[in-house]
Amino acid sequence: MNTGHDKQKKILEQMLQKKSMNHHAFIFTGPEYIGKYKIANQFVKSLSEGEDNCDWQEINQRVDSDITIIESLTEEKNGKVKQKNISVSQIREAVRIFHLSADKKAKIIIIKNAHKMTVGAQNALLKTLEEPPENAFLILTTSEISNLLETIVSRCFKISFNLLEKEELQRISNDEELIDNAMGRPELLQKIIADSEFSDWIKYSVEQLQGLAKSSMGEKIDLAEALSKKNKSDLDIFLQVWIWRIRKAAHKTKQYNLLKFASRVENVFHELHLNNVNTRLLLEDLFLNV
Repeated sequence: MNTGHDKQKKILEQMLQKKSMNHHAFIFTGPEYIGKYKIANQFVKSLSEGEDNCDWQEINQRVDSDITIIESLTEEKNGKVKQKNISVSQIREAVRIFHLSADKKAKIIIIKNAHKMTVGAQNALLKTLEEPPENAFLILTTSEISNLLETIVSRCFKISFNLLEKEELQRISNDEELIDNAMGRPELLQKIIADSEFSDWIKYSVEQLQGLAKSSMGEKIDLAEALSKKNKSDLDIFLQVWIWRIRKAAHKTKQYNLLKFASRVENVFHELHLNNVNTRLLLEDLFLNV
């Protein structure tokens, strides 16, 4: 299934077709659920096997001894699943693997959601970025490139992935409502189609936004309380739906004052990614000041 990003795919294939790669480190940056991680997997498979093109249609689930994926671990606390930061020890292990000889053509490390690396972990990666071993490649994927050290970003070739147009999402589905709920993100659309519970959560997010202005103070406080008990991934999606819908409404109706509200929701979204914040109080303040 062709899920867009044709320009980015062309750039990567042109690199593969050269006799030698000019870059050994890449950053794939763009919104969550945009498809960058899937494309990274297909790209590194071709690097590992020495191929000069990618089969973008393939869903690669095979284990490859030359491809190592580093990502944040999860922990459950108080009934909620939380993602931990990528630690120094994880990066040191990645660097150790990076310097081993490849079984095939190249050794590759993918760091998924690289913005989850601690500052110490990022610093532990710097020397390898400055002096990469031969036939070894490093791919970082991130939706928050501003959280990466500039010394990391400057040493990587950056490929940006953007939200897709409606016509591109129609390669996956022709359902207008599903496409609208996908917010320009192909992997989100696929998840909506495959997971009815996830689809219902997005519909719930839309309903809560539509009813917010008419909600009583007590209902707004109750909503903040209920959302504060959700897993971070659920809350992220909830707020992203709001940001997308509010901005879309602002441009459609030319009521550009709505963009201020969208910015407030986005600020709350980013604040919730910080440590030691009170989720319920942040949401209460947002809802009560509509």
